Amino acid sequence: MTSRPLLMIADSETDADMLYATGLFVPDPFIFLRVRGETHLVMSDLERDRAAKHCPRFTIHSLSELRQSVIDQGIRRPQLADIARHLLQTLRVRRANVPSRFPFGLAHQLQRDDSGIQLAPITPFPERAVKTPAEIRKLRQALQMTEAGLEAGIHLIRKASVKANGGLYLRGRPLTSEQVRAAIHTEIAGRGGIPRNTIVAGGNQGCDPHERGHGRLKANVPIIIDVFPRSETTGYFGDLTRTVVRGTASEAIRQQYAAVGEAQNQVIRAIRPGALGRTLHQQVEATFDSLGYPTRRHRGHMEGFFHGTGHGFGPRNPRGPESRKDVDRQARTRARCHRGTRPILPWSRGHPPGGRRGRGGKRSQETDPITPHSRTLRAEPFMQPTDIQIIGTAVAVKWTDDSESFVSLEFLRRHCPCAGCQGEKDIMGNVYKNSPKPLDAQAFELQGLHRVGGYALRPVWADGHNTGLFSYDYLKRLSSAEEQGDTLLDEFR
Repeated sequence: MTSRPLLMIADSETDADMLYATGLFVPDPFIFLRVRGETHLVMSDLERDRAAKHCPRFTIHSLSELRQSVIDQGIRRPQLADIARHLLQTLRVRRANVPSRFPFGLAHQLQRDDSGIQLAPITPFPERAVKTPAEIRKLRQALQMTEAGLEAGIHLIRKASVKANGGLYLRGRPLTSEQVRAAIHTEIAGRGGIPRNTIVAGGNQGCDPHERGHGRLKANVPIIIDVFPRSETTGYFGDLTRTVVRGTASEAIRQQYAAVGEAQNQVIRAIRPGALGRTLHQQVEATFDSLGYPTRRHRGHMEGFFHGTGHGFGPRNPRGPESRKDVDRQARTRARCHRGTRPILPWSRGHPPGGRRGRGGKRSQETDPITPHSRTLRAEPFMQPTDIQIIGTAVAVKWTDDSESFVSLEFLRRHCPCAGCQGEKDIMGNVYKNSPKPLDAQAFELQGLHRVGGYALRPVWADGHNTGLFSYDYLKRLSSAEEQGDTLLDEFR
């Protein structure tokens, strides 16, 4: 950490450095100055008291008072740059560091010829790459809401029926990317998240890595879902991606999906402190090439692996050039740095070699904390089962923290969360559901219990019912509710 004064002028809702430095959400730009071991904040009258309460060790200056001082010096309509220059001069600061993203216009105003002020761009908080235990908890919470949003979107696709025209239909109407995105956003917002630009891209739309997706979704083709919300309370991001197919995936699609999984597993095993992002990316490219998916420009379009391998994230979720293969400056992994690994195979939009039709993209993204004592430790954003058994008339689950949950089969069936059992809510909160039918003995007899992704279980009952998706969080809450003689059915009303 350099001892030269640090100046920042930004809001803290969109600027991760300002949020990291203050821990305070402020929607309008304000001034941060750290000099000789003391931190100064220049806040509007609207934010001054809140800042003083939230940052008791900082010196809080009144923006209106400093503005008046500048006006008294002859500047009729002072801007933030004028007020920052006045503060620097008052504190006898002639040289200061600023973030590398510091606005050019502000820097130009501050360094005008008669000010004598010199600014140097730096990375102000390189320690942000190393996550503290408190930050890991914030990331885990953000990933939980991300997973819940993914589950809501996948659930909607699973419920859709396949028509003869190859389209997906829900309640007799075509299912669209927009509808799935809305379901994801509703779930995330209900959990305190801020979703933005979620990707639900079907078929060849998935070839464009940042195409949000639009229009009708089709059966038997890949649908890419990429969710990266921000926690409203902490400002930290989650980021996960899945590829799903409603219907039957062709052998070609399955091979591509397997190739993505192989490349992802290899790069996860290779992640360690000190590894170079460029090297990891080249390893993924080589894996795809060896599996018959070279990266190249073909017939006017890119095909193969032309996305970034991964990126770090926290109070900022970089999805731009700094996460790409051609930048080593920010690519060197560090201890306890959280990095999303995102192998993606966005195959040709037109005709790949051999005349085969385009098969869309395949993506998978996980989150890994890089620790100094192991090559990688897969982050578990929520509890995972290590053992699942049917014991008599109950399901027993042992979790990664060695705790155990028990849910009777009858309680499990009566709390099935599927739309057929509990109904669905519209945007006004009205619940629509089928007429209840009596459950016989077969309704409580379990014939199978299947894991779905890394987040849920799907029971298969003897009466043929198999559409209930029990998230791990829901299972734990069911166990607690039954133990306490309670019910969770009110959640569906």
